[in-house]
Amino acid sequence: MLTLAKYDWLVKKKEKGETFMNFIRNSQKNHVTPKRMTIYLFKVDDDISEELLSSLVEYCKVFFLGLKVKILPLELNVPKDYKALNVTK
Repeated sequence: MLTLAKYDWLVKKKEKGETFMNFIRNSQKNHVTPKRMTIYLFKVDDDISEELLSSLVEYCKVFFLGLKVKILPLELNVPKDYKALNVTK
């Protein structure tokens, strides 16, 4: 059984989670290419602290070595009913 931290997205958002095996089987992956070398992060919830966001940036820099990590501005006006999606284009 999956144990979620109090700040985990799925604690507050009623979405179907994804198991590791489902992730592996999914054919739509975001592959790194010469044009896709940046990870963009933005706050979708006011409960995400600056400390947590900074930790996520550092984690991404270490785990995804060689990729840039940028925080998008809060002015994005993300809708309250926003759902996380694995978008590939």
